[in-house]
Amino acid sequence: MSQDEAVDIYQESFLALYRNVAQRKLTQLTCSLKTYLFRIGRNLLLKQCRQKKGEYLTRSADLPIDATEEPENPEWMRKQEIANRVIASLEEPCHTVLTLYYWHRKSMKEIADALQYKNDQVAKNKKGSCLKKLKIVLLEHFKKEDLV
Repeated sequence: MSQDEAVDIYQESFLALYRNVAQRKLTQLTCSLKTYLFRIGRNLLLKQCRQKKGEYLTRSADLPIDATEEPENPEWMRKQEIANRVIASLEEPCHTVLTLYYWHRKSMKEIADALQYKNDQVAKNKKGSCLKKLKIVLLEHFKKEDLV
């Protein structure tokens, strides 16, 4: 990403904040202003990445940010590190299903087609079982690190 692109995203973040307040979509913050702006910028960056043809988010892509916690919080950052490692090490097809759904914003139909599942319900069921596995593994890791 060039410095100009970063500046554009920075400016767009503030414009989005302004529009949300002006249109009364944002009347009360449940997190700090810094976290809210960070989240807007991150979403704009992800949108830009998805729009660039031929560029895909890698296995090390960050997890969605919990807007109630500060990114600078050491405990939150440790959880992010663990979650990134766990997601990167997911076995197939879980890694592909979750990546296509959450990072590439593919529909269940598109996932079913890509993985040659019978229909979108099979993809939905697979996503659900993969999320359950992911939750169990993450909780185990968080407990080991005394983060829960």
